[in-house]
Amino acid sequence: MNALKLHYANASLIAAALEALYNLLSDDAKVISVHRDQLLNEMLQLYDTNPDIVYHRVKVEFQGEPGDDFGGLTKDLYTSLWMQILSTYFVGESAVVPHLPLYKHAEQRHHYRAIGRILAHSIALLKTFPPRLSRCTVLCLAFGSAQVSDDMLLRDFRSVASVNFFSPFKYCNTLFIRLIYAFLTA
Repeated sequence: MNALKLHYANASLIAAALEALYNLLSDDAKVISVHRDQLLNEMLQLYDTNPDIVYHRVKVEFQGEPGDDFGGLTKDLYTSLWMQILSTYFVGESAVVPHLPLYKHAEQRHHYRAIGRILAHSIALLKTFPPRLSRCTVLCLAFGSAQVSDDMLLRDFRSVASVNFFSPFKYCNTLFIRLIYAFLTA
């Protein structure tokens, strides 16, 4: 029963923190007008060239589509955007970690700065984290890698790696898992 109380206490603390984060956003809403078929490119460019947008609430318009944004279009935009970001810049199965193949590294590495801004802004706007981010990734972003325990790293590795990939490493020690995790996130 104590674990359940702790869970609810932590959940309410997180909800309060997310609400406080949302309240830090300026009431001066910025309009985001995008094409659905160019969503990823247009949003990466927006957050790369206009980093101050992260301090504002937004009103979303999808070009060529009627609609007023009372929160639904904002949620639709960031949900669709995160689906595209996760499939392009992350790898994993039930959990994902950042990954960019070496052949794309030089031309697309700068996108991670915009993705970081999108992450911070979408968390503040929607009061939730994008789905499937590994716990280790979230902790590293928030507090640095020192906060990641070997046990958590091993559990996340099992969530990131596919069943077929993981089966040969069933009895690996955590040092080897850290090396593989570092390779996947490099």
